[in-house]
Amino acid sequence: TAALLPNQGIIPGWEICYDGDVDHYAIDLQAGQKLVVKVKFIHKKGDLDAALLDSKGFIVRESRSVTDVETLSLPAVTEKGRYVVGVFGFGPATNKYDLEVQIL
Repeated sequence: TAALLPNQGIIPGWEICYDGDVDHYAIDLQAGQKLVVKVKFIHKKGDLDAALLDSKGFIVRESRSVTDVETLSLPAVTEKGRYVVGVFGFGPATNKYDLEVQIL
């Protein structure tokens, strides 16, 4: 189950704790809203990646960089629904991270 994010801004203090761990976050969007999610961490401590699923469960964005920030951007959505962000380690990587969520 995905934890519903109650607000925008920086939400600190998350962690991928073990190989195969995936953290899920739900965000409710209305038609016309835009979404930007940033996963901020120290890459050299463990490479994290992120994906965004639409309200039907399909992956619509992925971020698999080798930097300290993974960014998921979604232009104006056409229909309201619950979108889910997944954060996970590349391979066996673990790491602590903060989320930054903007709904525009």
